[in-house]
Amino acid sequence: MKNFLDCIIGNIIIFSQQQFESVIKIKEIIYIKLLCLIYLEKQFSQELKRQLTITQNND
Repeated sequence: MKNFLDCIIGNIIIFSQQQFESVIKIKEIIYIKLLCLIYLEKQFSQELKRQLTITQNND
């Protein structure tokens, strides 16, 4: 959960600092957000696999 919040807070800070800058900066922000989403998706899928393994082992 901490990683998720760090991700969101980091993106808000980056966006507010570069809000009035060029399109290139906005693209960088979008890229960072995409990397963040990919990271979170990997975390989620690992947790899901772990939960499924626990469930299967309990059956």
